[in-house]
Amino acid sequence: MTVLEFVIPENKEDLRQVSISGQYVVEQEYSKHELPGKLREAYVSFSREGTTYILTHFDTLFSSLVKFDQLALSQQNDAWKVVSQSITQLISDINKYLNNSNSNPDSCHELVTITKMIVYLLCAFLQNYETRSLIVPGSDAKSSRKKKKQVDDGFDLESERNFALVSLDHLVQMPIHKLWSPPVVEQEFVNLVANLCYKVLENPVISHVRMKGTVEAVFRVVGALVKRYNHGLSCTLRMIQLLQHFEHVAPACVHGITTMIEHFNCGSIVVDLVREIGQVDPHDLARDTSSSRNYAAFLSELAEKIPSSFIPCISLLSVHLDEESFTMRNSVLSIYAEIVLQELSGEDLDDRKRELRDQLLEPLLEHLHDVHSFVRSKTLQLWHKLSLKQAIPLSLQHKVLSMTTGRLNDKTGTVRKNAIQLLIVLMQGNPYGERLPLAELEAKKESEEAKLKEMLQGRENQPQKIQIDPSKCGPTKTELWNAMEPEILVAIHEALNEDIDSMSMSELTDDQVIQLLNTGNYKRIARTFIADDSEDQEDPTEILEKIRMIFVGDEDEAGEKEAMERLVHEAAEREAQQQPEEEESKEISQQRMLVLYLRDSHAFASSVYAAIPMVCQLLCSKQTSDILEAINFFVTAFEFDILDAMQGVRRMLSLIWSSEDDVKKAVVEAYKRLYINMESAGTSKRRAHQVVSNLSALISMSTQGELASLEELIAVCVATGDLPKICFQVMWEKFSMALPDTTEEESRSALMLLTMVATAQVQVVTSNVNVLVSVGLGERGAKDFRLAHLTCAALLKMAPTKASTDCKDEPMRFPPTHEIFQSSKKLLIEGLTRLEDPYYSQFATSAVSLIYALAEHPDMIMGEVLKEMCAIVYKSSRDQAGNVAENGELEVATTVLTRILVVAGQVALRQLIHLDVHVYSELRRRARVREEKQEESSKQKRNLLQSASRRRLSTRPQAEQNDSGEEDELVGAVADDDEAEYVRKICESEIVTGGESLLSLLAPLVVHVNSNPAKYPDPSLRAAASLCLAEFMLVSPQFCSQHLRLLFTVLEKSPEEVIRSNLVIAMGDLNFRFPNLIEPWTPNLYSRLRDDSPAVKRTTLNVLTHLILNDMVKVKGQISDIALCMIDPDPRISGMSRMFFSEFARKGNALYNVMPDIISRLCDPEAGVAEEDFRIVLKGIMVLIQKDKQNESLVEKIILRLGASRTERQSRDLIFCLSLLTFNERSLRRVLEHWNCISDKIHEEGVIDTLNSILATTKKAFAKQEIRGLIEEIEAKIQETVDTAADEQQVIRKAQASQAVKASSKGKPKQKKPVKNSSESDEASIEEDDPETPGHPAHLETASPHIRSPRRKPSRQHVQSSRKRFAIPQNPSSNDELSAEEEEEEEEEAKPVLKLPKETRSSRAMQRRAQANCGSEEDDFIKPSSRAYGGKANQTKKVPEKTKSSRSRR
Repeated sequence: MTVLEFVIPENKEDLRQVSISGQYVVEQEYSKHELPGKLREAYVSFSREGTTYILTHFDTLFSSLVKFDQLALSQQNDAWKVVSQSITQLISDINKYLNNSNSNPDSCHELVTITKMIVYLLCAFLQNYETRSLIVPGSDAKSSRKKKKQVDDGFDLESERNFALVSLDHLVQMPIHKLWSPPVVEQEFVNLVANLCYKVLENPVISHVRMKGTVEAVFRVVGALVKRYNHGLSCTLRMIQLLQHFEHVAPACVHGITTMIEHFNCGSIVVDLVREIGQVDPHDLARDTSSSRNYAAFLSELAEKIPSSFIPCISLLSVHLDEESFTMRNSVLSIYAEIVLQELSGEDLDDRKRELRDQLLEPLLEHLHDVHSFVRSKTLQLWHKLSLKQAIPLSLQHKVLSMTTGRLNDKTGTVRKNAIQLLIVLMQGNPYGERLPLAELEAKKESEEAKLKEMLQGRENQPQKIQIDPSKCGPTKTELWNAMEPEILVAIHEALNEDIDSMSMSELTDDQVIQLLNTGNYKRIARTFIADDSEDQEDPTEILEKIRMIFVGDEDEAGEKEAMERLVHEAAEREAQQQPEEEESKEISQQRMLVLYLRDSHAFASSVYAAIPMVCQLLCSKQTSDILEAINFFVTAFEFDILDAMQGVRRMLSLIWSSEDDVKKAVVEAYKRLYINMESAGTSKRRAHQVVSNLSALISMSTQGELASLEELIAVCVATGDLPKICFQVMWEKFSMALPDTTEEESRSALMLLTMVATAQVQVVTSNVNVLVSVGLGERGAKDFRLAHLTCAALLKMAPTKASTDCKDEPMRFPPTHEIFQSSKKLLIEGLTRLEDPYYSQFATSAVSLIYALAEHPDMIMGEVLKEMCAIVYKSSRDQAGNVAENGELEVATTVLTRILVVAGQVALRQLIHLDVHVYSELRRRARVREEKQEESSKQKRNLLQSASRRRLSTRPQAEQNDSGEEDELVGAVADDDEAEYVRKICESEIVTGGESLLSLLAPLVVHVNSNPAKYPDPSLRAAASLCLAEFMLVSPQFCSQHLRLLFTVLEKSPEEVIRSNLVIAMGDLNFRFPNLIEPWTPNLYSRLRDDSPAVKRTTLNVLTHLILNDMVKVKGQISDIALCMIDPDPRISGMSRMFFSEFARKGNALYNVMPDIISRLCDPEAGVAEEDFRIVLKGIMVLIQKDKQNESLVEKIILRLGASRTERQSRDLIFCLSLLTFNERSLRRVLEHWNCISDKIHEEGVIDTLNSILATTKKAFAKQEIRGLIEEIEAKIQETVDTAADEQQVIRKAQASQAVKASSKGKPKQKKPVKNSSESDEASIEEDDPETPGHPAHLETASPHIRSPRRKPSRQHVQSSRKRFAIPQNPSSNDELSAEEEEEEEEEAKPVLKLPKETRSSRAMQRRAQANCGSEEDDFIKPSSRAYGGKANQTKKVPEKTKSSRSRR
């Protein structure tokens, strides 16, 4: 039977048509009803005939393939079963045929046809299965779920797929090309098998781990096709397509290509893939981020597996470094790093590899400054990886470190994070040692450099003489002649016996003679001399002497030896000059290496030190990642003994108060690692000593704020058990100086540590009260008031932090006779006259607080103390002066009086707190206890009368029952009010006023000292007196109102910044206690923001921030002073101001409400704010306005204010404010509605440019057609306004020219009032903002927007009033924007104005301003207001007359 040629079709339709003669064509297709029987017949035929059955039953299987989706699953599986068994039998048949040497061409052709048919069916069926598994759910939900379930039950696609791929692998591994004639496999057959492999790779499940075997089988088939059947180019193109469209293919391709390279040696495929990717259009890569991401992932992962395969294609990869796609740049840099890491690292590299390594590392350095943050971050990660593997060359260590330091200021958080991580790894892996102390390294470097210099100078001053060994210089000429003389003499005798030849002496020069002697040609020389002397027949000895004179000459043997030595010496010197390094001594060479090492280590340490200030700034970052990495950096730097790292270690203490748990935890872990975890210290006792010593050293260098943070940190460590109890024992031993060699400073530090521990465990103090009193308030305390002060602070930990009225038990207080109070009292009295200790005031403050916190009847104790103090003063004054002065004044030491005032002020303050908190709480607690006892006693009575009361309550109306409950609550509230009124009355009339209490008797002294600074010039005394006055004023409102003027006078006139700072803080307390009294004086408090001292300004800003953010002060126009602090040269003040506004912006509409006033005050010419400063301030504030409604309302208000601006500078400032806002559709409509306010300012400098910038930015941000239409309309109005202004100017110039001609022709014309036409009115419009023009802001109160008032000359007073500044006051009734009804009313009111006839430009401008002002009448936005600086305050509340007079004097 003749076997037809089976041509593998591109699609199924090709098998139904004949394209060439002898081609196999499907003659009959069976229906789905006929196919079950036909499939059974095919299977039976296969069982009988083997693979040849396909020649007769191909149509059946082809029909199953065509109608695959219409068949039942069982029928599909039957068809697959036949084909899968056929491929197995086919492999066996081919193997037998190839092993059989007796094969004929007909059987070979038949086998080829069978092979192509079966492989075609196998691939086609498997592709159908793959396609069905990729159906998107939802197209045919029911059938899809049903088929899916049946497929899962009856057909395992994964196992069948693996079987088919393994079978194809076996097939292509055999030399099947021998079946074809000529022995070349058809390209269609190769593509058929390859397409199946690529189809399998399109399935997303191929990325699962369980599919690893399938991936390997696929690429074994592909590898065989590439290796044996010339499929390399097609494979490369198909892989590029797969990577472009399928994200999951990249890992599979990496594994597959690795398999192909290992098993089939297909290394060139990597170069082909890189070349094809490089030929992709860079713009397409930048636009199609998915494909570029797939390419990048594929190349990066492949480089990790086989980096050596990328070395030949480095030049192909480098083109991507200059392209726009950042993912490709990241991929190429990753490949370079992997090549260096795995192939070019180590010390045994040759010069070529070193050069290649440096070439690959250079782009990694350059792209640390890439324009894209992802590339910068990736590059830092790659350097981090190289540093971990010690793959960075020593020559690049310093350069990498310095460039990484520059990335600490990057604007992207991930870049900063990776930069800090790289710095940490570079420090940990540095080749210079475990310690990097800069000062030590610098000193050692300088020392070794000086030593090297001395060695080199010594070598130059004592040059080494080259010694010549005469025995090694060779024989001299005399020695040579002595050796040659016998032979020459023999030659002369022989020549004499011979015939004389024709050679003469003249034919030989001396040099020739010497040369002949050196070569041993003695006979020729002899013949020459004999021929020359033939007539004289000389004696042989004479001939010998002539020859000797020519050879040796006149020099003697010593001179010849010396000449030889000189020649050798010169040759040696030339050699020494050419190779100086080889002649250096071993010591100098070693010293050079040491100096180079120290220089590199010093440069490395310097770069680390330079990074510390930048990392310190990151501790204040808003991103948690920056803070965490900065903490880790400082811990590492501290461990490397970098001195400046202590700056960051101390600064991160404040982060213990962070609201972020991660940051707080990181700080605790950092300090545990640095100060507490001392595992290498030995025993537990020794570790405890080390821990306490570390913490004491930290305390000794900490500020007051750092001590508060450290207290919280230690409390956390104590609560978590990280600070062991054995450390507490060591602290007590150090405090009591039981340990030898303990200093006073260490004792005080140990006491401070115990106080911090007591914050978490108060039992540490309560169980050792006797030790504290005997040591801290005993003899040592009497000599050291710092120790006594710290002891009082430790004892204060026993006092409850907050008085509670819910507890039934009495608060813990000790009797007045307790040793704590007796010792404190004794130190207070006896220490009054110990003037050498400057810490008495500090101790007195804490002692008074301790007595009031823990003692019963503390006022009695302090009363006795004050009496005895006064007695000591009176006695000492009498002893010194003998008698009291005539005017009754006592002479008291300034320090003693200062201390008395300190104690008196503290007593007043603590007495107030004692009454207002403790006594009030105790009264309420006792009242509650009484109520509970009464309730308990009446409980039995209520039980007896329960039934009767129930009946009465049931018959009683519900309203009466509710009233009775409300009356009970009212009775409790009235009782609380009575107690509060009782306490208030005592404070007001019995503590500092009345003249009966001790403090009231001292009050005149306090007032006198403050009122007479010239009489009491000592700064410490005046500081104590001013603070004492403020504390007295806190107690009584009557005393406060009497001396408020005095307090502010001291605040303004005191030259000491300490006094001013203290009083600013006191003003904050007074404002909290008596807000109504302090409110008229608030501008005086704001004026301290303009103080000359930065410390006073910082304090004032801090106090105002606290008052405003806690709603203790009503925000007014003076907030613009806080805004001006943004441009303060002190970075702390400017930072505090920015922080204030960021917090203030979170309080609802608070910032929006004051924005108009801030803008109005700052853009006022009288404020004197520079234009650049104005822009900095507004840019920092207006960025905080986020709500769209607020933006829209501010746009409208600023435009209206722009219409009323008086100067070009104001116009520029206001238009700049507009550029800071975000515009939307409604904002643009507001611009069009109020265009008349803008059009008059178009001609001013910078206005048009700013408007165009706003429109361009809005056009980029919004793509809506409506917004673009509004923008085009505004642009048209701008152009129209500009053109109109140009036309008006031209008309004016013509009118002026014509008037000039008329005037010159007529001479002096008769003065008449001409009637103005439109041209003349335009001429008049040159004058800006004429106050006489109707509609000017000066006439807005009387002008009507509907009726045009006649022009008249105003009075002088009226003109002056019209020049008042226009402010943008706060509108408390409108937080967001005007209501829709108000806007409609404004539009209706504005309509008549628009209908007025055309007038001059100036009059039109005034009318527009009038329209704008009248239109916003309800908003009350544009109106005259008080001047920001130096003007009268326009306040609703009247200031007392005394206050006004004092202000006028100032």
